[in-house]
Order: sequence, then C-alpha cells, then structure tokens
Amino acid sequence: MHESEELRDNLTVSVMSFVPTLDDDGKPITCRAENPNVTTLFMETSWTISVVYPPVVKLRLGSSLAAGDIKEGDDVYFECHVRANPPARKLSGFVDRPLAHNVTSRVLHSNQSLVLQKVTRHSSGRYACSALNAEGETVSNELHFRVKYSPSCRSGGVAVVGAARGESVVIVCEVDADPPAAVFKWKFNNSGETIDVAADRYTSNGSASSLKYTPVADLDYGTLSCSASNEVGTQLAPCVFQMVAAGKPHAPRNCTLWNQTAESVEVWCVAGFDGGLPQTFLLEVYTDDSPTPRARLPSSEPSWTVRGLEWEVRFRLAAVALNSKGRSPPARLADLLFRDPEKRTAREAALGVGGVVGAAGAGAGAACALVAAACAASLRRRRRPPAAKPPPQHQPPPRAKLPDLDDAEPDLIPNHYCEATSAPSLSVSSPGRTAPAPLTTPACNGPGASWTWGAGSAGLAGVTSGGAGVSAGGAALGRSASATLRAPAAADLNVDAIKEKLLDHRIPESCV
Repeated sequence: MHESEELRDNLTVSVMSFVPTLDDDGKPITCRAENPNVTTLFMETSWTISVVYPPVVKLRLGSSLAAGDIKEGDDVYFECHVRANPPARKLSGFVDRPLAHNVTSRVLHSNQSLVLQKVTRHSSGRYACSALNAEGETVSNELHFRVKYSPSCRSGGVAVVGAARGESVVIVCEVDADPPAAVFKWKFNNSGETIDVAADRYTSNGSASSLKYTPVADLDYGTLSCSASNEVGTQLAPCVFQMVAAGKPHAPRNCTLWNQTAESVEVWCVAGFDGGLPQTFLLEVYTDDSPTPRARLPSSEPSWTVRGLEWEVRFRLAAVALNSKGRSPPARLADLLFRDPEKRTAREAALGVGGVVGAAGAGAGAACALVAAACAASLRRRRRPPAAKPPPQHQPPPRAKLPDLDDAEPDLIPNHYCEATSAPSLSVSSPGRTAPAPLTTPACNGPGASWTWGAGSAGLAGVTSGGAGVSAGGAALGRSASATLRAPAAADLNVDAIKEKLLDHRIPESCV
C-alpha cells in the first residue's frame, strides 16, 4: 500500500494505491479528512471493493462419510466448494474423464455436489471438479477415492487344465480384492463327492493361491474350485478349474493346396484330435536348403493363405497343431513352387505352334491306323467260308421290294448290306422236338427295325409284328419286324451260327 498527500492552496489531496486480494472482495474503503486544530470536525467517504477473479475450487468427500470405510453398494457424495467473482456459471466433476449427470448410471449433480449411488469397485479412482466464470476455469484438487470389495476371480469362466496320469501340474488361483484376500480354500468334486483340500497342499500370498495337483486314477479327474475372503466378505462365485486327461494334439490331416495363382495359394486342413485341450494351428514354410522355417503363420483354424514368396524357389510346407502340452507332429504338404510369369510365358510361346502341329499329326496318324485295321479285319471275315447251314424246312416267301429310302426319307442313311439275302435263321434243337421254321423278315436293318434286351424265362418266346422277342438262357433279344416265329418252349440257341451269319453280311461302307 502506498499513500501520498499534495497541498494546493487551501486544498489537500491524498492518494493511496494497493493490490487487492481475494479477501478484500466486498470490503469497504473509507477516505476520512480531519483538521488537527478542530478535533471534533471530520469528513469521510466510503466505497465497497469488488475484486474479480477466476473460481477458487476445493473438493471434499461428504462430511458424513469416512473415506476409509466405503464399500461396494454404498452411496457417496462429493462437495465442490467454489469461490468466484463473478459467480461461476459452470460446474463439473470428473474421475480421469468427465462425469455428466446420468440418472441411469447413478451419477447426479446437485448444486455444488456430485452424488454417486451404489458405487462399485470400478468407481475407485481420482476425482476432481472444475468451475468456470468470465475470468477463467479452475480445476480443484484431486481426491483419491477408494472402494473396498470382497474377492472375485481375476479370470472369469471355467479354466480347463489338462494332465496325464501321474503328471503334476500347478494350478494358480488369482483373485481381485481390496483389501487383499486373507484366506483361501480349495475343494475337489468328481461328481461323486466333494472333498476339502488340506491347507498344507497349497500356498497363498495375498492375491493368489497355488495348488500342486497330480491325478493318478480316473476318479482324480473332476473339478477343483478355490474361494477367498477378506475383511469385506467372502467370494460369492469360486474360481473353477476343470481337470481333464490330456496330452499333445494330433497332427492336422487331409491337407490340400488349392486356388493357387502366380503369387498366392490357399492351404486347407482338417483338425485332428486336440488332446483334450484348446488348440491352435501353425503353418511353417521351409526352403529346400534351410532347416529353420522361412515363415510361421499362426491361425485359430487349420487354414491359411500363403503369399509374397519368391519365384522359382521350391518351398516345403508343414502344418502343426499346438496346445498347452506341446505341438503335434508336422503334417507335410506337397512342395510349393511359384513360377516366374515371364519365363513361363516364353516357354509357352516356344511350344505353341510346334505343339499344335504335332498334336494334329499324331491324331491324324492314329485315325488312319484305326481305319486301316478295321478294313483289314473286315476283309479277313469276308474271305472266310461261311458256316454250314441246315437245310430249311420251308422256303421263305418272296421278299417284297423295299421302297427307295433316298427319295422317301432323305434324312435316313439307307442300308444295302442285306438287300440280297434273307434274314438269318435261328437253329433250335431239342430232344423229342422238331426244329422250328426259319425267321424271315422283309429287311434286316430297315427303317423302324431295332433290337431290345430284357429279362425273360428260359426258352423261346413268340415274335409278333412290332414287338418280336427271342429269349435264350434267361435273356430276351427282341427286334421290330413283320414276322412270326413259333418254337418249342425249351430250346438251345445256336449263338455262334447267328454271329457268323451277321458278320458275313455286315461290311462297313468305308472298306467296300
């Protein structure tokens, strides 16, 4: 504070200068003049000081709450004390992040208080509040808020633990608790009984307990559970470990390479037995001269896409399965080789014309050889004398003249092989029976003639117009023709004679 006086004739001027503080806000300032010669006379004037400043904020836990005794499920509130001129127009609270008014989340703002209902362990943290006015924004002190809670499993769900008979495994039970857990208890259940595990078989160190377990028989496989307690309470849901008989997984099987392009290939396998434990898969890529993999591709399923490998380098692929007990034997796949597109295009261009000409020549030569062989075989059959035929008992009637198929049916190819001969005779002999009359037809292979095979009884069946049939040895041979054949019920069919007769008159046109 600084004061000065100045006399001007009959006038006295007094000047005082000072820097006000927050405490000066709202206080009066009085200027008083007195004459020392006249003690009872004075004159004064007063002003009230208004000091503007940014908010001054301080956060406190509710006066009715004990900071060291907050547990899950309690309701708490924070008081945010603010001094500001001009008054603060915005007030907010946060814990590592802004906390907005949200009834659903049980976060309430009321005047200068922040209310949290039904707090949980996740409500713990650092809390602060802030206020804003025309002079600026101020953040309060940080208040560390602690919520105590009873123990709970650090990893949710049932954990599967695999062990072979006689194999010792260490099972670790970890819990979250504040304050740390004081007591642990273990139990074993094999669906037949529940047994408390002796305390000397496991060790505990606050937030974790370890149990060494060795199954030796089938009844030793079952469920192990552990629970803990602290000053807040006892663990509601125990940590559960399922003991199963387990070992290393089997190798993937039926591995195939497919959808191969110039730069990539897909690998698909079928998963083998997982050894009783969750398994993952690994594809290892080797080169011919390297014992260590060039690449390892992990996957949750036995399928991979391999890309980005060098051209003209032969790679070996091996698929393996892994679980907590180890890895399976490798499943070997076919070697993989990506060809250089430029080299492959050059080779195909060099072989293009020559390959086409060579293939065409080879095809023509093969066709000519087949035609020549067929003609030679046909000529040999023509020169061979026909088999002796039994004298017919009845002369067949004169054949009717066939219509000119060239004019009547221009789309049909005429058959002139049988024009000069009659249809072959079927010689049938049987003890005590006479031979039947020969079969005569107006044409051996004319329009509408057809052969049909079907199941039938032993013996010869009658043949009628449009549905003739011959049965021998359980098979029926039928042909559409205008003829009638009557024969005894039991007869032997001379198949060789029929074949010989047909071959004598069946000459391909290409060999005539």
